[in-house]
Amino acid sequence: MRRHRILLFLTLAVLAGAVTADASRPRGADATPFDRNWLAYSQLLDRFVENGLVDYQALRQDRGPLDSLVAIIGSASLNGWSEDDKLAFYINAYNIITLRSIIDEYPVRSIRDIDGVWDGTAWPVAGQRMTLDFLEHELIRVRFDEARIHFALVCAAISCPPLQRWAYVGDSLDSQLEHVSAAFLNNTERNRLDPQRGRAELSRLFDWFRDDFVSRYFVEGQFPHLDEADAAVMSFVTSFREPTETAQLRAIRWKIDYLDYDWRLNKQ
Repeated sequence: MRRHRILLFLTLAVLAGAVTADASRPRGADATPFDRNWLAYSQLLDRFVENGLVDYQALRQDRGPLDSLVAIIGSASLNGWSEDDKLAFYINAYNIITLRSIIDEYPVRSIRDIDGVWDGTAWPVAGQRMTLDFLEHELIRVRFDEARIHFALVCAAISCPPLQRWAYVGDSLDSQLEHVSAAFLNNTERNRLDPQRGRAELSRLFDWFRDDFVSRYFVEGQFPHLDEADAAVMSFVTSFREPTETAQLRAIRWKIDYLDYDWRLNKQ
């Protein structure tokens, strides 16, 4: 009898240890590590994106890879990740969920035709449920002091930054954000500078998110005729020119006009 009790005790101890070990495992952890190079997502983008426009019809017909990505980002654990890896994850998650939101309702003329697309539907992201609005405005913009995210988050509209054919990756994030910022600013359909008239016609994104540029780009004494947020925006905008041109542009008394936003779907 005593031997049976000892065996029972040892069995319970082993089971308790297994339960404790399982409870301490990070949510989303499994035998397959998360691919922080985002190879599967880059392959999807390369297949369905051309010149920033998406072939939504083809993506809807072959939606398996996208659905898999949605499931992967929902259960991912970011424990131990660098801040750049985390920011790349959230940018990719936002763009992936936006693609999924479109194909779930396709055909649509505009993302704004989808009820609750930003603030109604909650998606699993790294073990939490959140809307696109929460992901962008309450998580990314609050947690990361990085205004360049506004040229990486793609809201599926013509006036949004174009969707790239590659995923954002933590190890390359700074150069990737610099690239998409320069491309967006040098696209005259979205931003135009007229030094002779002192007129800057800028994307409406700079109007909506002007305060996000202050902490990094406001310089005391630059563009003193503008308020702090607009001065920060102009400092950012002019920083993507050659140094001699930047100096000339920063000597101009600019008037800023914000362009109308084209909400038509960014479809091929």
